[in-house]
Amino acid sequence: MGRVWSARDELLDRRVAVKEILFDADVADRQREKQLRRMIGEARAAARLNHPGITTVYDVVEHDGAPVIVMEFVAGRSLAAVLRERTRLPVPRVAEIGVQVLDALTEAHAAGVVHRDLKPDNIMVTDRRAIITDFGIAAIADAAAGPEGTAGLTTTGGMLGTPAYASPEQMSGEPATAASDMWSFGATLYAAVEGRLPFHGADLWTLRQAICESDPAPFHHAGALAPVLTALLAKNPSSRATLAAAAAELRGHTPAAPPPQPPGHKPRRWGKLLPARRPTTAPAPAPPPAYAPEAPPTRALRADPVEELERTARERLHGQVEVHLGLLAVIAAAPPSDADLLTGLKNLKDTHTHRVGRILEDEAHKLLRLRDLEDEASRQAMEPYATHHDEWLAARRHALTALDETLGLSESLLTGESPRDALLVAVAAFRAHMLALQSD
Repeated sequence: MGRVWSARDELLDRRVAVKEILFDADVADRQREKQLRRMIGEARAAARLNHPGITTVYDVVEHDGAPVIVMEFVAGRSLAAVLRERTRLPVPRVAEIGVQVLDALTEAHAAGVVHRDLKPDNIMVTDRRAIITDFGIAAIADAAAGPEGTAGLTTTGGMLGTPAYASPEQMSGEPATAASDMWSFGATLYAAVEGRLPFHGADLWTLRQAICESDPAPFHHAGALAPVLTALLAKNPSSRATLAAAAAELRGHTPAAPPPQPPGHKPRRWGKLLPARRPTTAPAPAPPPAYAPEAPPTRALRADPVEELERTARERLHGQVEVHLGLLAVIAAAPPSDADLLTGLKNLKDTHTHRVGRILEDEAHKLLRLRDLEDEASRQAMEPYATHHDEWLAARRHALTALDETLGLSESLLTGESPRDALLVAVAAFRAHMLALQSD
């Protein structure tokens, strides 16, 4: 599909991945220009995604008549590389990876963005996270193909995407949808747990026949995952397992999930054992005071839409800050030099400002839409709580803006008498800022 380089963003002093998308040599200039405009639009749509499980698209530029995508650089191994080394993974680990991938897909599909080429090569795995890469790249490829699909990108096998993980509708020339991502997701998990592909073919034609007409190869290692994998690989998109249903099923098989209990099992209640007491007569309730002040509104009285908005906003912010706190700990643990520590802090600060700022901006837009209700009575009842949430967002926006003033990261930190001490002070200040963002 193109060429990829590791590069450095000289303006923001950070490491990035740069991917150049290649056109076929016989594409006419007019068609190339039309495709280029559409591809840039697709890349900008992908750039709006903000999730720790999705690599960020920083920018898309034109170079020699071809689009070049500037993306977040992710250090780690692809799931494909892990499988080449280990052949297959145990059921709990596959379920854990699946839940994390679906969490990222939820964010993308809610924004109307479809991956189109989900496969083990496009999933980076670490000890704690699974991250989807190339989000929007396959969308750009579809854009380059044009409405008739005749002028495409330089690809292997003569089709866009990866045939072995393509859904039946994609193999039949239909556009990819969110349900197509679920098929590719199912084929990916199948390969991870079984150590082989669900469908085989000596060439593209026989592979297409197998995907569109045959059942997947029999399960040997999937165990409890076999039913959900079968549902994900349903030929008809409308019969395929939904994202929510697949996530619920997979969560029950992750390492953190409790073991299944036999029918009729009652959970044991743990607590401090106290000596038995004789029942006593409860004292009569005290008479109410002559005047009882009106109780302040509690969280239970809040308008449901705003309460849900507050809950999701806090969860998103807390999750993103947790990721950044982990990265800060890694950066500060054992950097090879003071210059490397400074570079790591600057890169993390830029990423933190970008991603947290995007979350706060998204939540502000959601709150604005809630306030635009047609029902005047509902709007008036909700306004005090909406104002409170608006103030919460404003306080965190202010903290994010103030970070630039309180955390100055420049080369001057390396020129003092104790550069390492100065850098560790900056680390502590950065950590304190992130912990303050998480507090209510």
